[in-house]
Order: sequence, then structure tokens, then C-alpha cells
Amino acid sequence: MNDEFSFVENKEWLQEFLISLKSSYGNNVTFNDAIEYAISNIDILFRNNCLNFGSYDPHEWLICTSEIHKKSRLCRISNGFNNKHVPYSRKFNPLFHEPQYENELKLAYHSYEYLTYHNDIKIMLTTPMSDYTRYSNDNSINRLDRIFIMCLRYNDINSKNITNHHTYNMLPISSILNAYEKYSAEIVNNIE
Repeated sequence: MNDEFSFVENKEWLQEFLISLKSSYGNNVTFNDAIEYAISNIDILFRNNCLNFGSYDPHEWLICTSEIHKKSRLCRISNGFNNKHVPYSRKFNPLFHEPQYENELKLAYHSYEYLTYHNDIKIMLTTPMSDYTRYSNDNSINRLDRIFIMCLRYNDINSKNITNHHTYNMLPISSILNAYEKYSAEIVNNIE
């Protein structure tokens, strides 16, 4: 098993999250903008817990989505939110289980996944020189991720936006979405 984040295995939720993020923010998005967007998508489904007498910091979502810290006393498991760790001071609003809120709920789940993996994604996108060691294990998922990353890096080179995209604070939304498109075409070509 590979400990690296897989763009291939996480395509479904990440692609949908990025499309939504792009429609809200455009192409010039920092990693911090993406985090704030994800937090707001999740937090809108919650309300204050009746036992909450203190102040609430929305950035507690970062603690509760972190593998290391989610068992913190600041977090609890929410039955209403698919048994995910949430800030102790927040309670899921059951109104959002109604059919008309299906899109909001789905975006919140995708946003939760983004918060879970945001550091891994940032590291992979901002360290292109590590690609050769990152995919040295020749299993099937690594081969597919290698193709995806090659499409991503190739797209950056062709768009001449390397300096803008791979600065430490920018999220290359268009490059990732274009790589997903080219990646899908590349996989189809390799299968035929």
C-alpha cells in the first residue's frame, strides 16, 4: 500500500470539489482559499451544540479532519454526518438530510475529504522534483498516478504557468482539472 495521496483513487470527490471551487473563486485560488471554502461548505450544515457555552473557531475543522488530532477533546463523532469527526461545539442540522439539500450534503462530504488530504495534496503539487521517487513502486495504482502527474506537469509546461501554479501558496485548479481530462483520454488510449 502506498502512503502517498492518490489523485487517481480520489478523482471522484476531488474533481467535483475543484469544479465547485473554481466556479466560486475562479482560477486564482490559494491553498488557504480552498481550505476556507471547504470549511464553509461543511460548517453551513451544522449549528451550535446546545452544550456549547464557549466560543467556536471554524478552524477546529482542521483539527477534526487531521488523522493525528481528530481524537482530540475538541472533536467528537457525528452520527448525523456519516460518523465523521466534527468539532465538539457543532451539531449536524438534520434538515440537510432532506432530498432538496442533496447537493449541499455531497459538497460538504467532498469538502471534508479535501480538509483531510489538503496537506498531502499541497506537498505533492509543490514538490515536482520528488515525482521520480514518489512513484518508484511499480504497482498498478502508482502507474496510473504517474500518468496523471505526467499529464499535470505537462499541462503546466504547455500553459506556461509553472511559476504561478507551483508557488507554495497557489492551488493549480485548471491544471488538475485538465490533467483529469487528459488522464482519462490517456487511460482510454492505453486500454485500446
